[in-house]
Amino acid sequence: MTNSLSSSTHAVPTAPGRVPLLGHIPSVLRHSPVTTLRSLQAHGDIVALHLGPVTVYVVNSPDLIHRVLVTETDNYGKGRLFTRSTDIIGNGIATSEGEFHHRQRRLMSPAFHRTQLRTYGEVMRGQTEAITGTWQPGAVLPLEKEMNRLTARVAAKTLFTSELGDRAVAEVQKTVPLMTKEAMRRVMVPDVINRLPTPGNRRFFAAIARTRKILNEVMSAYEEQGVDHGDLLSTLLRARDEETGEGMTHAQVHDELITLFIAGTETTSTTLSWLFYEITRHPEVEERLLAELETVLGDRAVTFDDLPKLEYAARFVDETLRLHAPWLSMRRTKVDVELGGVHIPAETELIYSPDAVHHNPRHYPDPERFEPDRWLSAPADRRTFITFGAGKHKCIGDHFARTLILIVLTTIVRKWRLTTVPGYKLREVPDVLLRPKTLPMTVEARAACRTA
Repeated sequence: MTNSLSSSTHAVPTAPGRVPLLGHIPSVLRHSPVTTLRSLQAHGDIVALHLGPVTVYVVNSPDLIHRVLVTETDNYGKGRLFTRSTDIIGNGIATSEGEFHHRQRRLMSPAFHRTQLRTYGEVMRGQTEAITGTWQPGAVLPLEKEMNRLTARVAAKTLFTSELGDRAVAEVQKTVPLMTKEAMRRVMVPDVINRLPTPGNRRFFAAIARTRKILNEVMSAYEEQGVDHGDLLSTLLRARDEETGEGMTHAQVHDELITLFIAGTETTSTTLSWLFYEITRHPEVEERLLAELETVLGDRAVTFDDLPKLEYAARFVDETLRLHAPWLSMRRTKVDVELGGVHIPAETELIYSPDAVHHNPRHYPDPERFEPDRWLSAPADRRTFITFGAGKHKCIGDHFARTLILIVLTTIVRKWRLTTVPGYKLREVPDVLLRPKTLPMTVEARAACRTA
């Protein structure tokens, strides 16, 4: 990272709360990184943040973020957040850059075509019914854990369908929480600390080794069998580059598998937890959801082809994604650039926060108000909605995630009513998304609710 900034065309405002030597570190720790990034929206399109001797730029303007991610993307690399994540997910689609990234995206795209999503939709609904079929009316469940269990099962049945695949998922379910917990911490501390033989670091690298071992065993078994199992792993192993005819190496397939598992399990389960939390806070939303499902579905189960007709449900999901977006993402300048009239040297770290943009009243009037119908006409500028990123590095699984979220939402809401337990107080924990630390909910069968 660059330790100093060259002169700029415009003066760059500095975030308030800077102290000698430590810069803004005490302020960030005192107010939390999420609160800090939200507060900086009011201080300018670009704001300097000093983390000890290192200066980073916080980019607040959606227009400038769009330039970084889309129109001038070749001038920017993935940044510290992603380079530090390579310990966990390797050189997969989430961390790779340049021609290699473009090739991987081409090879993986068939796994997310509409025809595949239709097949996955049946798996998603089936696993949702299986998980909720174990619920007992009146029981208090840790919903955040139930949603994680559900998304892991969906990942299991879409990534792997063989018995060996079930073993792999069981192992990965043990190791992934440890790896993701470490991910954000490792971004914030010096490399030398991450390499020390501490108990935490030893557990971290042991988890990575176990994950790689079991996934390599599954890949070898699939290749020996020579059978298309109709799952994502089979698709990745069969994928061939149209230009060269080459496929992926085992290392590349491994990196993509672990990337997809983490994205499909951790972040999606958090979004689902927030969906049901918002329903408990807004009974009018629940009534409108139920009315729409009655109109569109009647008594039958939801299918992939029903999803475009669930317009209010889609707005409800968008509003949840707006309010509960990733709080931190980063890029790094590859060359000297001028951004918003500011000259920024090569190798400078940039921070942008989808969460902060989504909570800015300039882009979303009354941003703390939960209002799905704001999506009937807003935002006029879609660049202000960046939950899944933008440009050539936009999340390849965004349609998969939306499909899963809508199918889980509609399947559960039709059969179950969830309420937070009396006296519950929300406590948020910053991972990739802000997530509820716990979310205990009482579940009641919908039929019983109607007769009560």
